[in-house]
Amino acid sequence: MSTTKGNALGWQDTPDPYRAVMIPIYSAKVDRPVNGVILSPALVGVKLHYFDQRSRPHIEPANLCEGCQRAIDLRWKGYLGCWDRHKGRLFLAEVTTEAYEKCGSFKEYKDRLRGLVVQLVRNGASKNARVSAKLSMWAGPANELPPAFDVKEALERIWFSHQGGRITTDEYLEGTKPEMKYGKSVCGELFRVEGPYER
Repeated sequence: MSTTKGNALGWQDTPDPYRAVMIPIYSAKVDRPVNGVILSPALVGVKLHYFDQRSRPHIEPANLCEGCQRAIDLRWKGYLGCWDRHKGRLFLAEVTTEAYEKCGSFKEYKDRLRGLVVQLVRNGASKNARVSAKLSMWAGPANELPPAFDVKEALERIWFSHQGGRITTDEYLEGTKPEMKYGKSVCGELFRVEGPYER
């Protein structure tokens, strides 16, 4: 006999096939390079504006883009879905324009990046020093790699989420910001956690 007094238990014989999680962004810091095995076949690039203490995606047409309306410069960033094999965690590796342009392997292995190792290093003592990238072959077996995840979806969860609440892409395109719907936050640019990789 059930003792739940009319409440239902959430029985489910199998887990949900996909559970969306927040995947952190790793960016190279001074003396703290980013290293990981690339899971995604290709790099995902996006135009961004930085305002109100966070990066926000550029919107087309530009007359609907708050960053453009504020006359804030555009910046390009590339993102790779990666695996930290030492910690067993997934992350997004942030690739700057300079790192992309000076690493010919991004073009040589275009759409064939899965299984390569990426290293991103900030050159110099300044937190804004240029970042360089290096791609190399991974010596591990291919069947050990976790499956690729959707980099664009992971980025959208970052941009459109705020303290556990999430707006839709349509709400964002209509001018709603996550913090407008869910209140102020002290969150920094995008979503950065993970020990030495935080901002």
